[in-house]
Amino acid sequence: LSGTPWREMGDDLLIEAVSGPKFYDLPASKLIAEGVLVPPKIYFMNVPKMKNLHGTYAEVYNSYIMTNITRNKMILDATMSLVENKKKVLVLISKVEHGQILLDMMKDKLRVDSLNGSSKTEDRLSAIQDMKDGKTDVLIASKIFDQGIDIPELDALILAGSGKSSARALQRIGRVIRNYPGKKWANVIEFWDNAKYLEAHSTARLKIYK
Repeated sequence: LSGTPWREMGDDLLIEAVSGPKFYDLPASKLIAEGVLVPPKIYFMNVPKMKNLHGTYAEVYNSYIMTNITRNKMILDATMSLVENKKKVLVLISKVEHGQILLDMMKDKLRVDSLNGSSKTEDRLSAIQDMKDGKTDVLIASKIFDQGIDIPELDALILAGSGKSSARALQRIGRVIRNYPGKKWANVIEFWDNAKYLEAHSTARLKIYK
């Protein structure tokens, strides 16, 4: 079984080589209709352009995503608004350094924890349990939360990083659409990044969400 049995690079051919062809497709829309999943409400926030933004992808990402004060303030404001509305928020980042920047901005204002690939297993389990027990309102996490993590209590997602992978985009949405008592939908905050390389990635994500 796979929630995302395709890959942009064609690796799904390898899946079929091992397991055989796909014989049944159960779309998320059917699972939502049957109450297994809740519908996501996806909002794109328009990030202002930056002057004199040039360089490689890594340089643009660093300036426009990671250290962009305006964009990070938008993430902080969105997180605080969701928490004020009693939401349990997962903030997904692509770079550990970005997660630290956001943690420093949030830690004096919110009950927040942070996890990344170097976090010990006991720290991961403790952070997840604190979220389930209501001791934490916000969890900042790296790509380790893209798949395989099940916290049904989560009902809001902020995608603070960027990227164009359709499989990864849907895996991330899947983190917050698990059904849970009292949860009617999940809020997803996305960003329309008006920058070289990144705008194309925003367009790709919007396409897969539709």
